[in-house]
Amino acid sequence: RRTPAARRPVLGFDDYNKSRRSFTIHASCDGLLLLSLSNHRFYICNPATRQWLQLPYLTGGSVAALYPHRPSGDYRVLFWKHPDNKSCRVAYYVLTVSSLQGQQRCIGLPVASPSMNKDRSWWHLQASERPPLLLHDCLHWHAFNSKIIIFDTVAESFSWVQSPTSTSSAHLLQMDGMLGIGCIDTATMTAKAWVLEDYEAEVWSSKYQIELPEEEMMEDGKCVQCLYGKVVSENGDMLLIGRICWSLSLFHCDNKGELIQKFLWENVDPKLLGISFKESLVRHPFFQRKDGSRVRLPRFLRGL
Repeated sequence: RRTPAARRPVLGFDDYNKSRRSFTIHASCDGLLLLSLSNHRFYICNPATRQWLQLPYLTGGSVAALYPHRPSGDYRVLFWKHPDNKSCRVAYYVLTVSSLQGQQRCIGLPVASPSMNKDRSWWHLQASERPPLLLHDCLHWHAFNSKIIIFDTVAESFSWVQSPTSTSSAHLLQMDGMLGIGCIDTATMTAKAWVLEDYEAEVWSSKYQIELPEEEMMEDGKCVQCLYGKVVSENGDMLLIGRICWSLSLFHCDNKGELIQKFLWENVDPKLLGISFKESLVRHPFFQRKDGSRVRLPRFLRGL
């Protein structure tokens, strides 16, 4: 049985400035959020417990993923940066959040296929733009070149498989324990999804193709404009944002194309991040300060 959807704050900013992008949410994992502020400082926090930790070693880097490392039980951050200012080549690093020193470890650009070294389109993975999917100890990103980039978090190496679609709006999700990919075509008002049935042979099968409830989404006969959205759950639920006249609306549709709920947002400019967040009351040891001191909460927790 479905419960009514509700919108409530997780982080709060009392000095938000859209023009200068005061903050960026990079990743979410097990109730943890990884974010950076306009001063280029990175933080990991648990909004439910109000615990936080600054990650200075990420300064100057670009976050590709935050993930649990199953063999060690640690949380790690995969990020990249240019080793020197003279080269366009990038190097990837792994930061263990629970490390007492918090040091970064360079893994370079380990690839399973030499052709990956020649194709630079996948080098710059950004978790904030294309959130990865963790499945079977592997991180997956949908790249711009119709490829799905895979990072084995145990072996720490990259590989790739062919995507079933070339659209840049496609995004990854887990479906029936398999890697799935969904996309919404607002031009034809349809949604499609595929699942990868065979990793080795790269065999994809169609999961569904449905029409969106265009008439139900209209308001007083006015069509929705500037519509975009994502498939956001394993069951195929979709969230779409569109403009009707001067108001923005959020639409929740199921995998049969039926409109479940509609939210009208006035004086709010929402953005779908594609990041799943589930609160957790687990108090991780790495948040504990070694000297037992108490410091003031950062502004993104004070604003709640």
